[in-house]
Amino acid sequence: MVEAVQGFNQTLERRQRAAQVFSEFDLMLSPTKQINRFPAQWPSPNNDPQHPFEHIVFPLPWNMGEQPALSINCGFAADGLPIGLQMIAPRFADQWLLQGGQDL
Repeated sequence: MVEAVQGFNQTLERRQRAAQVFSEFDLMLSPTKQINRFPAQWPSPNNDPQHPFEHIVFPLPWNMGEQPALSINCGFAADGLPIGLQMIAPRFADQWLLQGGQDL
């Protein structure tokens, strides 16, 4: 039980740290992901069940921090698959972010 509470507290800490970012910036930009594709039968893009979350390093902090984010196509990789640009806004700025995304 103690470990569960400690884990939940890490989520709260992540939310505070993410909010601090937006005391300096109005909008954050990052890649959506660093891997475009992997075989469907693999448990994760690196095929290592001991490290299943490396492919979500860009969206994870913002999801845990409860920041709204959207991903837009910003180009194509050599294999023709789309490359995503993640736009992250301050907490509760969902409508502002969606309106800005419509202009792109």
